[in-house]
Amino acid sequence: MDLTEKPTLANKVGADEVYIVFGGPSLKGFDFSKLKDKFTLGCNRAAWDADCDAIISIDSTFVNSNKRALRE
Repeated sequence: MDLTEKPTLANKVGADEVYIVFGGPSLKGFDFSKLKDKFTLGCNRAAWDADCDAIISIDSTFVNSNKRALRE
């Protein structure tokens, strides 16, 4: 398999770069405007804090407690 031809997430969403934002204290004071006009994936609550394009989660407690917001 030629890995140079393997589809990437960046190619699928039409972006040159894809940023993944996780939560935690290291984000305190982070200037999320630096990610404006960039394709971003947010993990759990970080998806809203960073106004991400898509959310990813494998935390069933987070998903169950945020069902309504996740549907919007």
